[in-house]
Amino acid sequence: MAEKRVAVLRGCHLNLAMCYLKVEQFEDAVGAANNAIGIDVKNVKAWYRKGIAHMSLNEFPESKDALTEANRLDPKDAAVRS
Repeated sequence: MAEKRVAVLRGCHLNLAMCYLKVEQFEDAVGAANNAIGIDVKNVKAWYRKGIAHMSLNEFPESKDALTEANRLDPKDAAVRS
């Protein structure tokens, strides 16, 4: 039961990060992605969304770090590679 709650909570944070990206609330997107990473440090989507949010904030070193981590976790992910 606890595993299901964790999975749902992680999904909520990931969805929230995507919503914040869509409405251009990039600081909030970083926060939501960080929350998802706090639950699952190996979550590629969370690192990718964090990287995109940082890029949109012109925070390029942070963006590079997040996208590099996403690529390290899944080097074949097409979205990350682009």
